[in-house]
Amino acid sequence: MLKIESIRIAESSNQKKERLEEALESLTQKQKILSEARAKLKELSEMIARLQDEYNEKLRQKNELESRSRLLQLKLERAEALITGLSGEKDRWEATVERLDSEFGCLPGDCLIATGFVAYLGPFVSEYRENLMNEWFQEVFVEEIPVTMDLSMKNFLLDDATLRNWNSMGLPDDNFSAENGIIVVRATRWPLAVDPQGQALIWLSELEQKNDIEIVDFGQPNYLKIMENCLSAGKPVIVQNVGEVIDPSIAPILDKAIIRVGGNLVIKFNEKMVPYNSAFRMYLTTKLGNPVYTPETLTKTTMINFAVKEQGLTAQLLGIVVRKERPQLEQMKANLVTTIAQNKKILRTSLEVKEALITSQVTEVEIDAARQGYVPVAERASVLFFALNELSRIDPMYQFSLDAYIDLFNYSIDKSPKSPELQDRINNLNEFHTYSVYKNTCRALFERHKLMLSFHIVSRILFQSGKMDVNEYLFLLKGGVVLDRSEQPDNPTNWLPEDCWDNITELDKLPGFHGLADNFETTAREWKEWYLHPEPETQPLIGEWNDLCNDFQKILFIRSLRVDRVSACITTFVVNVLGPRYVEPPVLDIRAAWEESSWKTSLLFVLSPGVDPTAALLQLAMDVKMFDKFATLSLGQGQAPTASRMLTNGMRDGGWVFLANCHLACIWLGTLRGLDNPKIHPRFRLWLSSMPDDKFPLNILQRSIKMTTEPPQGLKGNLVRAYANINEDKFDTASSQYRKLLFCVSFFHCTLIARKRFRQLGYNAVYSFNDADFDVSDNLLANYLQEYEEVPWDALRYLFAIINYGGHITDDWDKRVLLAYINQFFCKEALEIPFYRLSSIPAYHVPRDGSLQSYRDFLDLLPAAERAESVGQHASADVAALAQDAIILCSTLFVLASTGGGGGGGGDDKKQFARLDSSAVAVRPHLVSRGSKPDSLSRVPKSTAPYPAHLAPAHPTMPGCVVFPSIE
Repeated sequence: MLKIESIRIAESSNQKKERLEEALESLTQKQKILSEARAKLKELSEMIARLQDEYNEKLRQKNELESRSRLLQLKLERAEALITGLSGEKDRWEATVERLDSEFGCLPGDCLIATGFVAYLGPFVSEYRENLMNEWFQEVFVEEIPVTMDLSMKNFLLDDATLRNWNSMGLPDDNFSAENGIIVVRATRWPLAVDPQGQALIWLSELEQKNDIEIVDFGQPNYLKIMENCLSAGKPVIVQNVGEVIDPSIAPILDKAIIRVGGNLVIKFNEKMVPYNSAFRMYLTTKLGNPVYTPETLTKTTMINFAVKEQGLTAQLLGIVVRKERPQLEQMKANLVTTIAQNKKILRTSLEVKEALITSQVTEVEIDAARQGYVPVAERASVLFFALNELSRIDPMYQFSLDAYIDLFNYSIDKSPKSPELQDRINNLNEFHTYSVYKNTCRALFERHKLMLSFHIVSRILFQSGKMDVNEYLFLLKGGVVLDRSEQPDNPTNWLPEDCWDNITELDKLPGFHGLADNFETTAREWKEWYLHPEPETQPLIGEWNDLCNDFQKILFIRSLRVDRVSACITTFVVNVLGPRYVEPPVLDIRAAWEESSWKTSLLFVLSPGVDPTAALLQLAMDVKMFDKFATLSLGQGQAPTASRMLTNGMRDGGWVFLANCHLACIWLGTLRGLDNPKIHPRFRLWLSSMPDDKFPLNILQRSIKMTTEPPQGLKGNLVRAYANINEDKFDTASSQYRKLLFCVSFFHCTLIARKRFRQLGYNAVYSFNDADFDVSDNLLANYLQEYEEVPWDALRYLFAIINYGGHITDDWDKRVLLAYINQFFCKEALEIPFYRLSSIPAYHVPRDGSLQSYRDFLDLLPAAERAESVGQHASADVAALAQDAIILCSTLFVLASTGGGGGGGGDDKKQFARLDSSAVAVRPHLVSRGSKPDSLSRVPKSTAPYPAHLAPAHPTMPGCVVFPSIE
């Protein structure tokens, strides 16, 4: 069994070995096949990789060829467009080459003229620049130097794109300003801009804004450190508010005392060596209208006159009014200007440029046509500004800034009556703005200049519209000046003074007046009757002259024969042109001025002798709940630290600071800085008072609302002013007796002031009656009426005339005048007789008793033109006073008409004034002197104040009073 089992196991084992061998053999074969398959796979993978690389290479080549194809196609299209666009340029290119050849040949003379222009013509106005350049052109031509005779500096030294960019930065859009910009950027010396209106400061700030410009002035405590940093970093700096004496600390910069140390540029500044960056630029600006600098300063700087011109200001104001009235139109204009400036910087084909320019020009014409409707508004506003700007020639306190004027212009646009009709809207704007200018300017003028302002505004408006002849206007101002009496016809009358005959013969030479002298020979009797009439302006002229002459020309007859009636004629003329409100100056309203002010606007009282605004200011402070925050100080020696502390506290806490007598501290006032700091409390107000002083700081003066405290000259104006300041509650609750007698006291007070206009015929000495006198009289009247049942007439008359007002009197004859007045005005009849007459003229009487407003309404009805009889003077007193007033008025207007420093608007009229100025002053020096004020004349020269013999000045008289002589 075991053997059998063993055999079976052996057989099974052999079978398994055989199968194992077969399996191993099969495995060997399979492995061989696998190895062959792997080798084939490797071979195929390598082939696929090679084919993929070939595919990628071919695909890259394909993309490169497509890109080159597109580029070549684009070049082909551009070449075709360029060839098409330039196909018609042959003629233009030939003309351009010819022009460039011609200009190249003229470059020596052109560069010589341009060099002289940049170096020398900066201080001059455009008329002088043109004259000087014309002389240079002639000199260069005579020397046979090639030159372009019609060369324009704007076209030669500036491109349109740069100019438009400057205009967008604030440079006015006129040729004069463009020339100034050229001089600033091309001058090798430091620019010194005469910039009364701040136009240059605005433009330079924008021009250098990208270079991180710094603005300093010599009053800043850290200005040296700022300039030192600018020198090292190469930043531009503007030194503003430069006076006529430049701080010596910047002398090394002015001298350009730059040295090289070890390869680096350095400059000695602020007592040490400072690295100098060649990118540094310094600009100097001054607000002085006609500064005088030393030759040393002028050799180190290039002075440029940036005073605003009428053309540039008109464009600026037109933009403002259109922006307000038609904002979308002004935006389109601005976008168009920007587009044109950008397009001119891009190289385009001739066809594209032509198409773009045609489109732009059509659009610009449409926009300008729509804007043109508002040009009369801009022209009127520009004329009014220059009328105000000229006032500084007659008084140093008459300074007005362009920024404040533009604010007033914006106010007029907002507040003037609206209308859907464009012409009605323009008329409303002009009327509203003209009166706003008159009203705001009047409060800054002395009484003697208010009629002058009205007529000056009228004349400037009429000149602008071409309705006034400059030769006729100058004749009104200076009269007839006979240069050669050998050719003058003989006076055909024995009653006409020689000066009057001089006037007639010179008037005869003006166009439209030929034959006047001959007419005097044939109608001497009629002219004598006209001449002897008390008011000849109310009578028609003799013969055909009444029909031939307009209203202004008729004034020339009055100027020639009856100079004492010139003021009345001018008043009537102003009323006929602008209306009666232009000869009735508004009463000073301190509260209204305060309401118009802001924290950055000072309020300045220009003082007159004997007038103190402190009481009125204190009353306003109480009315508006600012009395607790009201601080006042009278300036003088040693008061500067106290004033500085008060200003610091007021700016921080929002209080009011009143600095009185600023004329005693002009130097310290000029060093004030930070008054325009936006961190100042909005309720802060700075009140100032000063006597007129030509050293008063210009920057403070321009940013102030100015108010004169001088009482009006006439009786009506003084009465209106007195009743405007009376407390309404106190007046209305008082007794009827008090109200009537207060009117008598007011009439007495105003009569004394009004009488001063007659000068030596009014008083033998100069007296400063003032508001304090009236306030004392008012208090005395109220107290005595309260204490006594019956009115103590004698006691009150004594207190008023002898103690109060009599305290000013130094002459016995003048004291008698006071007694005569008080006896007539302050008497029992004033209470008992209804409408008791206070003058020989019926209009002046005690009104019906009522409220304060009823008294004010009565005063508004009083006659505007006051005669001498209204204050008890003889009618002949008017003749001398009015003649002197007329001469002073004409001489003051002559100063305004004469050319002076600065860059005021120029035109044909201005050129004619310039031609006639020197000869007129030479032949009549007593009318106007460059070194003296026109109204400093104390008496009228007999040769310039003719009047009829029957109206010769008599002694001043009072109704029912003795006659007393005046003292010369």
